[in-house]
Amino acid sequence: MWVRERWQVAALAILGIVVAVLVIAQLVLPGLAEDRVRDRVGRYGTVRHVHVHAVPAIELLWGNAEEITVSTGEMRIAASELVDLEHQLAGVGKAELSTPAMDLGLTTTPSIRVSLERVSLHKRDDELTAQATVSAAALRALVPPGFTVDRLEANGGQPEAAVSGEFFGVSVSGRAVVRAKEGKVVVEPAGLPFGGFVSITLFSDPRIYVEDVSATAEGEGLRMSIRARPAG
Repeated sequence: MWVRERWQVAALAILGIVVAVLVIAQLVLPGLAEDRVRDRVGRYGTVRHVHVHAVPAIELLWGNAEEITVSTGEMRIAASELVDLEHQLAGVGKAELSTPAMDLGLTTTPSIRVSLERVSLHKRDDELTAQATVSAAALRALVPPGFTVDRLEANGGQPEAAVSGEFFGVSVSGRAVVRAKEGKVVVEPAGLPFGGFVSITLFSDPRIYVEDVSATAEGEGLRMSIRARPAG
């Protein structure tokens, strides 16, 4: 009888220690995880808010979390660095990053930067989506020298730019269409009679497969939407 009582007391003590550890972890680990997220994202812009949710919080020790929400000030980042951040969220069920403005380096050769507004990036399991507003002025860097973007259109949900300029002294005009192609985001000409501007890859990364690019008109700009998933 005495031995059994000792085992019961020991079991209760162990259970109490386990509960205490879990309670402390629930209180401490989310804050540590938020500091880690703040440090990583803060390389590219001022982090305004971070929230990490995980129950039990002990899962954070293995890189798992139910939800991460981050909001920042203006960001300056390359597309490959965005994919790096996404790749670190493999154990996160739901994540969101929002910023009012983003100076984004595209994966073109040579590298081109484009200014985006009201950017929102979402991850839900293996579904990746991104929304951003882009202006005609911001897209002028994507067309060849001597050409200009006259206006933006969402033709049947497909983002297009009306482009005009001179080609060997002849005034020409046409459209540049942004679409998903073989897992990449590309811009291709339509009705433009110059061979140098056949197709430009705006985004390509072996870790991400882009499934769809769409847009809706928003003032003189476009509200772009990209849907993707991890490759493989």
